[in-house]
Amino acid sequence: MSFFKQNAVCALAVTALCQAQTRVDLRTQSKSVDFSAASSTKPSQTGAGLPATCTVGQTFLNTSAQPGQNWYVCTASNVWTLQGIGIGTYSSTFASVTTVTVPGTTHQLGTAKLLVEIYDNQNPALLVEPDSIVINPTTCDVVVKFATPQSGTVVISAAGGGGSAGAGMAGQLRDFLVTRISATTLALGANCSSSTPCNVRLGGAVYSITQGATVTLSGGTGTAYFYVDATGNLTVGHNLVLTCTPGCTAVSGIASFPVNSIPLFTWAATSGSWSISGADWRAFLSAKTVAAGAGIITLETGPQTQVAIDSAAVPTYITGSTTLTFPSIPQAACANELTFAIPGAAVGDSVAEGWPSSLPAGLLGIMRVSLPNTIAVRLCNFSGAPATPPAATFRATIVRSF
Repeated sequence: MSFFKQNAVCALAVTALCQAQTRVDLRTQSKSVDFSAASSTKPSQTGAGLPATCTVGQTFLNTSAQPGQNWYVCTASNVWTLQGIGIGTYSSTFASVTTVTVPGTTHQLGTAKLLVEIYDNQNPALLVEPDSIVINPTTCDVVVKFATPQSGTVVISAAGGGGSAGAGMAGQLRDFLVTRISATTLALGANCSSSTPCNVRLGGAVYSITQGATVTLSGGTGTAYFYVDATGNLTVGHNLVLTCTPGCTAVSGIASFPVNSIPLFTWAATSGSWSISGADWRAFLSAKTVAAGAGIITLETGPQTQVAIDSAAVPTYITGSTTLTFPSIPQAACANELTFAIPGAAVGDSVAEGWPSSLPAGLLGIMRVSLPNTIAVRLCNFSGAPATPPAATFRATIVRSF
């Protein structure tokens, strides 16, 4: 083959090779890729709502969620898991240990006023109560101890915990928390479980909520009211088009928190889409003032407020009746007294008599409290002739005035 013919064949081969591959697969055809000099990188999909399906390892940035609570990783087939808790937060996992130590130089939050929470390794994760949490006020080291080996995640936030474990503000509590999952879905009480129940007291009854729920919006503009009703049911009242999974009850026609309910959250919706955030109405501390009106008195007896009638301002009365049969009464004479019982009657009380309508003309009578709880009735005949009154009902009323 001549020199020119050989070069022509090589040129054709190079041309064919260049035309055959127009895209590069970075996964299989690259090595030690460095994007630090790239003008921009976007490793995550973006959108206003989570995709319905995903495969393990995918990431997604929810542009409609609150910053710091909007980046998700697909941790199982079609399961999106929210990552991180926002700025000023450190988290790390641990496995089969009784003590978890996070030095201040590791979490680098620069304060001993920390909020420390422990989650197990379930999906979804559940909040775990450790035996103790100690924060060194000087080094900011965090030491968490368990009675038995545990596995999960420790989350430390510089939200301010007053130098001890627990939420710095009541609004940081996770009991009955409502969160936005997507433009059409809210999660209600996701942390309420058998091991970490959300408890609420109504009067003398304590109700334990052990199951959360999701609320799905399908239309409407208005406000949803999340509350525990007077019988301990987790409830969402609304004037929207929505459904609630088992664990809560959806009640339509609600425009405010019902009387005797415990408010949790309100959440607005516009044209079938939930707002980015809702309003937290949970009250860690509360009181109900009972004011006595006219004729009413209140008496504090330990944990109870007793409401009663003010007998100094409102007359009280007792009454009773019975059927009496008197014998024939001679002219100008009185029959022996007959009695009947009225519980509470006291000697000296004034009695308002209630005479039967069948009492013959010319018969007059009196009633008195002859003994405690006893009314005595006497009839006298001034008709001009002997009279026999028929059996009839006699009533006595005692009024105790102020």
